[in-house]
Amino acid sequence: MDYVFPDYINQQNLGHEPIDYVWDDSQVEENLDFHYGEQVTEKLATVSLRARLLLMNGIYEWILARLINYTEHKDIFENIAQAAYCANINPYYLAGDFELDRDDFEGPVDGVLWCAGYAGLTGHYHIAYNSYLKNDENYTFESYSPSDALDECSLLITLALHILPQDRRLFFKQWLEENINQLQKNYKLKEIDPFKFLFTEPDELIWFGDYVSREILVLGSQYSNKELIDFCDRFLQQVDYHHNPLLVPPKELKKRIKHPYRLTDI
Repeated sequence: MDYVFPDYINQQNLGHEPIDYVWDDSQVEENLDFHYGEQVTEKLATVSLRARLLLMNGIYEWILARLINYTEHKDIFENIAQAAYCANINPYYLAGDFELDRDDFEGPVDGVLWCAGYAGLTGHYHIAYNSYLKNDENYTFESYSPSDALDECSLLITLALHILPQDRRLFFKQWLEENINQLQKNYKLKEIDPFKFLFTEPDELIWFGDYVSREILVLGSQYSNKELIDFCDRFLQQVDYHHNPLLVPPKELKKRIKHPYRLTDI
């Protein structure tokens, strides 16, 4: 089943534009202009971690829509998009043993998608969530700050602007900046009192922030917390975890999630 992009992306007709940008896998950062991405992501410093990561999901969708018809690994990169939205709802959904060899994903299409989706998006979900869940001894609660997501968000913005056709960049920037403004207003980063958590750690909603869903990325949208939870629940119910190796099967989640691939009892 093909990945379903939001209408605001479908309306841009990105899938058949020629690949006309510079790309060198050995000099990725040297060929990118990070100025705009670094500038706008500064505004995300007061936004919750879950909302920041959701915005990263949305930016990745722009990149995926631009390149989806040119890659031979369509399923892999669509699976990344689906798994990232699931992980935003609950980190336990994201499998920890999925790897993509960089040497197998090079060039102006797969190289971009690897950097954006695998290294940038799911890579940062693993760092952010493992720091809280302690699934990996390399990451600790003390060593990670939600502000660490800003660099990866800047990378995704920069990649999107690098590959989008010139005449679509203005709308992308409008979409991005309006969403950042709305996230600033509605999804504040919760302050963590270091003295309160000397011997314990913040619960999930303090660390990650309130639940959000991809519907909030539609410009002009306004939803209650209950509506957003309903959106998340519906999204989980239609996820094809049988064919997505980035997602943990329900039977392996029973000890961690009461109702796998549902968001109930909130």
